[in-house]
Amino acid sequence: MDLAIIGPLVFLAAVVASRFLHERALAGLSPDEKLRVLDAFSAQRKYSLLIVVAISLPLFLAPAAISPAVNMAAVALYAAGSSAYSFAKMRRLALPAGYVRSFVAAQALQVGGLCALFASMSRIA
Repeated sequence: MDLAIIGPLVFLAAVVASRFLHERALAGLSPDEKLRVLDAFSAQRKYSLLIVVAISLPLFLAPAAISPAVNMAAVALYAAGSSAYSFAKMRRLALPAGYVRSFVAAQALQVGGLCALFASMSRIA
């Protein structure tokens, strides 16, 4: 199978698996804990897609103007910063350790999928 197909498929599978893991962890929280999580992360959920679009848009609008490596580094930096911010916020909320472990595992899956996607893109370019 071609790398152009494998990387995106691994990324998609990782995102879906991390979503299932996160949903299962969320189901284990009490109603009060769920409410605290949803309230605490409402602004982050609202604006995170805009940040990813803003980072990725130049790559699609003017591909020759921005190196794919620079764009990949920006996305990776955003992912790391977002994960660290979320982890710190969950610690402040004093959420159960099992939920935090599931969050970290879900984030690790997403980062692994992102690495697979970047690796396949670097082999193609």
